[in-house]
Amino acid sequence: NINNNINNNNNTNTNTTTNYDAGDFVQFLVTHVDGYSQNDTRTDDQQLQFLLSQGTMREIGDEMDDTEFVVQQLAGKLKELDKERRAFVLQQQQQQEGGGKSRLQEENSLFEWQLQLEECQARQKVMEKFYKKARRRLSKLQTRFWELNALSERIPSTSKSTWYTSPPTTSTTTTT
Repeated sequence: NINNNINNNNNTNTNTTTNYDAGDFVQFLVTHVDGYSQNDTRTDDQQLQFLLSQGTMREIGDEMDDTEFVVQQLAGKLKELDKERRAFVLQQQQQQEGGGKSRLQEENSLFEWQLQLEECQARQKVMEKFYKKARRRLSKLQTRFWELNALSERIPSTSKSTWYTSPPTTSTTTTT
């Protein structure tokens, strides 16, 4: 299950900063989760299309749950990166107001700050790309899930999967 894999991956990296957490999460998606490979998006699309066309409600529901978890994780990572980016900007503003440095120190400090900010923004762009991809994937899965659900409503209850139907009701009749 993707939730367990991600939690295990996070537990092994408890001493890392936000920079590494976001990068580790992206690396985890790319290497361990279907649909997030950066190399061959056609294969990812084919796998999703196969699931959408041939998958059962249970399979699509499970994938939907996993994808929703990924979306939540990515949204959290994006918030962390935005907070980090804002902290860089605030730090630079405070340094500019503080003064007291030589021109060379200020130029070096500004250069380092720009590099850090650009690195943060680059990580944020990558994370946004994965977030959008996960949202599109989730939307497709949800649409197909509800299509199958509507279709199953038209099928007599004897042929429905018991996983998605309510338990049989017992009638209470009294004999007198």
